[in-house]
Amino acid sequence: MKYLFAVITIIGFVNCKSHSIQTKTPFKVVDAFYFKEIGFKENTKDFTLEIQLTQNTNQYFDSIFYKNKKTKILTIKTGKITRLLGYFKHPKKTQNLIMDANSIKELKNTIPAIEKSPFKLKENEAIISYFVGKKKKYFKIKSVKKRFRKAHIIH
Repeated sequence: MKYLFAVITIIGFVNCKSHSIQTKTPFKVVDAFYFKEIGFKENTKDFTLEIQLTQNTNQYFDSIFYKNKKTKILTIKTGKITRLLGYFKHPKKTQNLIMDANSIKELKNTIPAIEKSPFKLKENEAIISYFVGKKKKYFKIKSVKKRFRKAHIIH
């Protein structure tokens, strides 16, 4: 039992260290906000999180963790500003389930894949993951705001 407890404790420390959050980064967060497109899909639960950075060197930005969800980052560089965009899509409920008196047939149902955040975050916090070389790092943003944006509909 003692050995099992020691192994579990060591694994716990290794997992905590792998998600250590950086306090100093080679970039500076200028603004962080999320928005829903107004006038396009009124009742949607989908939203976009945008983080604007300056002083960006050669990081590869990987994922954004926000509101207990995770999504990949789209990086757009415009002049001295780097925009990190994360599109959070609400899962559709159109999955066909097999409902049968014979529970063996129901085993063919697939479990929906939902990527959840491994971080405990407050309502206005987000974490971005990025790579410096081959090393993955994390940075917490503590001031995500809500904004409104009109949809750009192309005719």
